[in-house]
Amino acid sequence: GEKLRTSEAEKGGGGGGNSKFGGGAGVTMVYANLSEFHKGLESAIGLPNPRVKEGMRDEHCCRADSQHVFTASNYGICSTPQQEWEYVVSPEEGKEYPGELSAGSPHGRTRQRIEDLMKKDKIARAQLTAEELIGLRLYTGPMFVKYNAVLRGFPLKVLEEMHGNRYVTTLHAIVSGIRKLAQVE
Repeated sequence: GEKLRTSEAEKGGGGGGNSKFGGGAGVTMVYANLSEFHKGLESAIGLPNPRVKEGMRDEHCCRADSQHVFTASNYGICSTPQQEWEYVVSPEEGKEYPGELSAGSPHGRTRQRIEDLMKKDKIARAQLTAEELIGLRLYTGPMFVKYNAVLRGFPLKVLEEMHGNRYVTTLHAIVSGIRKLAQVE
């Protein structure tokens, strides 16, 4: 890859940049060239499980990081991949999930059944699969931290805490869903 820029911290500056995009102290951000982009997602992260929903469930519920608590820094939501899977796919009635809208909190996310979302006009017109919609719902919650770490190759701390889980099948479902939605006006 080619050197994109050096972080302010590495140059000795005070930083103050956006931590969502910055690499952090001492990190040099790198990007790939256009030929790498055209090779596609498979060349970057590998092939998905052909049994998509099963593969996605395994990535969130059966891997070394599945019960490891992590924090989405922009929202301050502490959760686990397993909790996020349950929240999106099959939330338990009466159970409160991290970051969820509740009587004590005027802000937060609202649970929505995948079956109900599949009936929404734009989703139906895009012909999203349930797996693509699950991936997109997961991405809009705290899991974006882990997915982005895989695609960006940093922050190292997040990658280390994932213990090799690269969410390959989930990332493929997300990209497929985004491509389909982009075609719908």
